[in-house]
Amino acid sequence: MSKVLLLEYFSSKLYELFRDNFLPSLLAEGFLMLRLLAEDFLQAGFGVLAAADKRLGACEKTLTSIDNVEEVFKLAACCDYFYVIAPCHRGRLAKLVSMLGSLGLRSLNPPLKAIECSCDKYLTYTKLRQAGLHTPYTVKVPSREGFDYVKKLVHKEFSYPIVVKPVCGDGCLGLSLAYDDDQLIRAFRKAQLYGDYILLQEHVNGEHVSASLFVKEGKATLLSVNQQLIELKPFNEESRYLGGLTPYDVKVDVDDFVKAALAVEAEGYVGVDAIKSGDKLFIVEVNPRLTTSYIALRKVSDFSLAKAFFSNKVERPSFKARALYYKKSTDQGKASSFNEFLVVEKKPL
Repeated sequence: MSKVLLLEYFSSKLYELFRDNFLPSLLAEGFLMLRLLAEDFLQAGFGVLAAADKRLGACEKTLTSIDNVEEVFKLAACCDYFYVIAPCHRGRLAKLVSMLGSLGLRSLNPPLKAIECSCDKYLTYTKLRQAGLHTPYTVKVPSREGFDYVKKLVHKEFSYPIVVKPVCGDGCLGLSLAYDDDQLIRAFRKAQLYGDYILLQEHVNGEHVSASLFVKEGKATLLSVNQQLIELKPFNEESRYLGGLTPYDVKVDVDDFVKAALAVEAEGYVGVDAIKSGDKLFIVEVNPRLTTSYIALRKVSDFSLAKAFFSNKVERPSFKARALYYKKSTDQGKASSFNEFLVVEKKPL
């Protein structure tokens, strides 16, 4: 029986490798994705080692409890494959895929080239434009650039409001909406904390949507179109991804989602974020990793990611209901020390 090592950045204590801060706000969906992924592979007949902080994994039969990140590498010695869920920020996902691959395990993550392209939002932007897709107009600026230059650039190239964000980030990290020069400079200062380059981006009014796809040997299968619940805020508040609805009925050209995934040469599970504005679909980002929509796919469809990796052909799943998912704060129960958990409600089709 082949064994697969499943890891999630916060649940599996991988953040300790980089001395990163523990972010409870990202644990809610990460831990649930790890649990469902473990169930997925077990049902497909694999041996599974899904590493989880002992505070999370002690009561979960499908998870392997660990005290520290060093234990992850002991588990790796027993496995044939790996899949890691991790943020793109500061190259974390790419470094982990490279590190685990060097141990002799076969990666089920997208190729490093696709990860590095997708995690660089400006490189993704150029690839999307080359593919002829609509995408918000974007300018890349060094984070050390002077504020006078930034203001002049915005006055020349944009009109307010404008989106300001790091070139690499996840979960609205460092992202702000600026409505005037003062907010622009403060948003720029905020984004400076997260990297060497900052993106100034056209703000497109519309509905936030996404697509979940599976790409195999250059052929992309659309799994679902999803509604995204996102709050874009000025510099003094936190922009947040709040959840979504899967599947979501909306009139869009789904071929654009497919073109976006192929533009970055992705393989495996891919998420594509977009904004529907009028009759146009503006592609914003491509995520080379498992996204929260996977939770909904597992809850209300017959999709199996484990089977998709090893099948000759991947079919679009059938849905028995819709899933509404959102974060909720808690002061009680097992998750209390982690502040939030993810609620998934089933809705009729």
